[in-house]
Amino acid sequence: AHWAGRLDSVDAMHEICCNIAKYFNAQVMFENNIPDFKNYCMRTNNFHLLAPTPYQAISKALKEPSKKWDVGVNMSKPLGEYAEKLALQWLLEDRKTWEEDGVQHTLKNYQTIYDNAMLDEFISYNSTGNFDRVSAFKLLMIWLIQDDEEINSIQNVLSWYIDHVCDIICFN
Repeated sequence: AHWAGRLDSVDAMHEICCNIAKYFNAQVMFENNIPDFKNYCMRTNNFHLLAPTPYQAISKALKEPSKKWDVGVNMSKPLGEYAEKLALQWLLEDRKTWEEDGVQHTLKNYQTIYDNAMLDEFISYNSTGNFDRVSAFKLLMIWLIQDDEEINSIQNVLSWYIDHVCDIICFN
């Protein structure tokens, strides 16, 4: 789910975001260089909704990322450029391929996006404009890289454990 909009009251926008997160039992990844959302969550006992800073993913773009924040992402220019590359890569990836009547067909990820406003933002996007949906998508790309890193780390630990447990079982 997503909501994109601007209201006269910043707190009202923050409340909508927190309510969506609660409804879906989700965390919120946000740009913490705009501190108002974090402050709102602290003030309204919603800090638990904030996603932790994805340092593993950020360290792929920055040599020595600052550990100043515990939640959210400080979207610096180098990190933003990295996230743009991730987004473009994902958008252009093959989602599905099939053959029909001897003709090979390919469905790209971008062809599965049914939000016309988001597609319009992707088409119009430049690094200096105000593109809320694209900014949120870039955060998602960083978050997904973090999840991949965590899954790979867990799989490595499990593989090591299984290898050693098998050694113990087989050889003891």
